Amino acid sequence: MTWTFTDDVDVFLDTAGTWLATRPAENTLVLTIAATLRSSGPHAYGEDAPVLGWWRGPDGEVAGTLVQTPPYRPLLGVVAPEAVGPLAAAFPLTAVNADRATAEALAAGWPGHQVDEVQRLYRLDELVPPSPAPPGGPRSATAADRALLVAWHRAFAADVGQPGTHAERMVDERTASGGLTLWETGGVPVSMAGVSPRAAGAVRVTAVYTP
Repeated sequence: MTWTFTDDVDVFLDTAGTWLATRPAENTLVLTIAATLRSSGPHAYGEDAPVLGWWRGPDGEVAGTLVQTPPYRPLLGVVAPEAVGPLAAAFPLTAVNADRATAEALAAGWPGHQVDEVQRLYRLDELVPPSPAPPGGPRSATAADRALLVAWHRAFAADVGQPGTHAERMVDERTASGGLTLWETGGVPVSMAGVSPRAAGAVRVTAVYTP
């Protein structure tokens, strides 16, 4: 039973990719980040090399993962309860993103720390168009919108207290793939929304921002 770490995303996905895909919703961020590192290179999120790790249980099978892309804090996917204690000993943690049970377990054994933010995943079951519909309509973002989209990505990051270091890369990739949509009113963009790349059969609505 041990944690193993690497900066090689191919090694990470070859080892843990199949296990991650068994629970694509809970591991959605880990899957998306790993896919981005594979397609865009190790510095897609910042200047420093990423750290990718996996935990093997007593049966030798992968049963937990960690991804960190500095300057962002480490992110845990689904992690077996028995892996939480050894992680704190094996990895220099000051803050971490994790599911609530794992975060609470870490905080309980980590003097002076606590859970300070809670987020939630929602699954889109059935799309119900609003009635009455809002004015205006959607259109796919294009390269001509780049300056606006980069500014909005950075503004969103500032609003939620995150670095906006990869705004240009996100805008360029999502625009090229048709993954960013603008809502216009009177021909003027007033909001944006995007989708993450498909990973293990799932996508996330992301990059939602209305100034």
